[in-house]
Amino acid sequence: MTRWLIFLSGRTIFTGFFLFSSLWALLAYVPFTYQQVHKGGLIPALNEFSRLHSWLHLAAVFAGVATLGFDRPRNFRISPLGRKLRRIWVLLLFLQSIALVFVPVMAHLENDIRSYLFGMAALVPVLLLAVIDWCELVPAVEWAPEACPEDAAVFRAAWQSSLFLAGFSCAWVYLRARPVDWNVGAGVFAAGWNLMSHLLVLMLFFVVLNLLAVAASWFRRPARVEFALYHLLGAALLWVVFHMIIFPAISFSDWKADLYAAAFAFVATCFLSGICLRLYLRAGGVVESGLALSFWISGKHAPVTRRRLAVMLGAITLAAATMLFETSRMDWNYLMQKLTILVIWIAVFRVCYKTAFLLPSMRKRSIVLLLSALGILAGYRTLQATQRVFWKQTRSPLMSAAFLEKYTGYDVSFKLIRDAVSPAQSVDPEFYRYLSKHTNIPRSVPTKPVEMKIVEKLEPSANRPNIFMVVVDSLRQDYISAYNSNVDFTPALGEFGKESVVFRNAFTHYGGTGLSEPSIWAGGMLLHKQYVTPFRPMNTLQKLLEADQYKAFVSRDTILETVLTPWPKLQPLDDNKATMDYDLCSSLDELEARITAEGAPRGGLFSYTQPQNIHISRINREGGKAIDDRDYKSFYPPYASRLRRIDGCFGKFIQYLKDKGIYDDSIVIFTADHGDSLGEEGRWGHAYTIYPEIVRIPLLIHLPASLRGLSSAPKVVAFSTDITPTLYYLLGHRPILKHEFQGRPLFTERPEEQGSYRSDSYLIASSYAAVYGVLNGEGTELFVSDAVNFKDYVFSLGGFSSSGSMASTSMRSEFQSLIRDKIEAIGTWYGMKEK
Repeated sequence: MTRWLIFLSGRTIFTGFFLFSSLWALLAYVPFTYQQVHKGGLIPALNEFSRLHSWLHLAAVFAGVATLGFDRPRNFRISPLGRKLRRIWVLLLFLQSIALVFVPVMAHLENDIRSYLFGMAALVPVLLLAVIDWCELVPAVEWAPEACPEDAAVFRAAWQSSLFLAGFSCAWVYLRARPVDWNVGAGVFAAGWNLMSHLLVLMLFFVVLNLLAVAASWFRRPARVEFALYHLLGAALLWVVFHMIIFPAISFSDWKADLYAAAFAFVATCFLSGICLRLYLRAGGVVESGLALSFWISGKHAPVTRRRLAVMLGAITLAAATMLFETSRMDWNYLMQKLTILVIWIAVFRVCYKTAFLLPSMRKRSIVLLLSALGILAGYRTLQATQRVFWKQTRSPLMSAAFLEKYTGYDVSFKLIRDAVSPAQSVDPEFYRYLSKHTNIPRSVPTKPVEMKIVEKLEPSANRPNIFMVVVDSLRQDYISAYNSNVDFTPALGEFGKESVVFRNAFTHYGGTGLSEPSIWAGGMLLHKQYVTPFRPMNTLQKLLEADQYKAFVSRDTILETVLTPWPKLQPLDDNKATMDYDLCSSLDELEARITAEGAPRGGLFSYTQPQNIHISRINREGGKAIDDRDYKSFYPPYASRLRRIDGCFGKFIQYLKDKGIYDDSIVIFTADHGDSLGEEGRWGHAYTIYPEIVRIPLLIHLPASLRGLSSAPKVVAFSTDITPTLYYLLGHRPILKHEFQGRPLFTERPEEQGSYRSDSYLIASSYAAVYGVLNGEGTELFVSDAVNFKDYVFSLGGFSSSGSMASTSMRSEFQSLIRDKIEAIGTWYGMKEK
């Protein structure tokens, strides 16, 4: 047992390291993940992994090589070919380790094709190890000459797994969510669909396994063919996971994505097959079932008792609950939760299959079982077909497809199945593919910057009030007392709102920092690329600051390092700090010291900072708990408590400006780049969605006394991209040019000036995924087309509770066409021609 544990530990360390290295290199190739993860340090541990990669590589090689002494019984003789392959493998690994010490490739990955190639190359050592296993062990395995009949065992494992998984997921929803508007009937309705969905998947799995077993029975050694076919099936399923779950979450969808998924899946399953063969070598005997060997089950195992079965399922339940809880608040489009659920499915099926396989009564074939499985598939389709009829009979909103859509937000296992089997809703089958093509445009596609102008001719202005901008990452509108009277933990912002103009219908064009922050500096919408460079021709805010000779104090995060071109009067805030460590309190303390050092002038100073205090990844990194003991009622305490601290620091800064006598001569802007989902219908984060709570933002602007006579329309739709054109107007640079995708001035001399800039509809997009939306001109309705999940939604934006539903066919046809037109117009603006 000790030798086996040493072997398994070493192989796991070795293979895990190389597979993870491959994924890390791939993330550098994908534009979004390169900008946010590699450069942005979204998960600091990953950057530390890359920094230490060369030395970790050496440790992983030692772990892998060490297993060569523990991977076989002492009496097992290695063939000459096996010895030769082992020597070659060890030599290549150590040469690679030496090379990486002098050239640490993984620590200096760039967003280009080399990173993709490095990712593919990292799979080779694992593949070679699997080849060694196959060459040594396949000839040594004693395969049974006849197929092992196990239809009954697989069928039993399928239906038992379905019952357990459906029960677990329903219990998880009840214990974690407990929506107050759901009744017993709704629970039964959801549970019924849940059970039928799990039966559908597991019975389909049973049918596929049955067909492969039949195909294997045509050969002389059925178990050996079964073993190969089942691993090919595993590779195909892993490819599907990459294609349908992982890659859509990072906007990676071309032929290189399919090739990488195939390579990774093949290498991973080859490695697992080698482990299975080593298991046989340890257990001995004749292999009767390729499926049993694939699941590490030996016929020599004792039957599983009911008590042991209960213990194993209990352990899986505890592990599953812990994993789901830990991943739910750090998830991107349910990515980690879905992967967790897949692991749980495999573990549960293995336990149930092992229990059935070791029972002699389960060793039989039966056409009745196959027909029963097909009957369940037919039953599911019948349930789908009669769903609308059932809803018409009950007329209950809790017995509809819309209710099931909301339910999936809480039940990830059910969501995984429903997303896979639900047909795409697009009127145009090519529309979702079109969205993906125009999202996260790779650097290999040549693009040129556009010379963006807010005014026709920019000349120095005599009016130069101080400008202080605070853009809080992920700040929601409904968590600020200036917008929501139920909030009692942001008193300073409440007072600031009384002294400012509060734009109550404010939005961002982009649900994510990647494009939202640059769009503020550009004063308009951008090509969906990270990024068009050089950015300076599009950076209208920088042009304004340079023209008017502002001394600028800016927190240059990883995005602004690309967006901003240094100029003599640019001075860094938060220098030598990682982006995710930006803290508003320390930033404002530093800014106060800078202002004092400048003599607190009445004009000519500009500051911009984007604190990360309430970013969901930082909250999770800090333990996911509130930082004080205050009662935040229905608000999310970890988020609200940090916002309370921010509020105190901002209030202190405003008081500082007043004490220095420059507050009434300054423009102070408090806003956000985007909002965040904090558990609404099971949603968390903002990376791949544009739900109402994500696209709504706070926007509060305090004007100097000399400009307070200007007109504004606080209830009219406003965007963060309007900030820069507004500054142009306030500083006397007029008239502001009109363009569909550029912002407008929020203050004007005459009210009628603003009307000419407004539009009937506005394009909104996720910064990182192919999810686009159209906001109507009044800001009361949001249509969303989601090319990640292949669904379209419509939201009514009334108050802070936004009701959503699936879009009708006519609405999809109208708005999908509108989205396409707007995307094409932006592409034309940037000189991209449709191929």
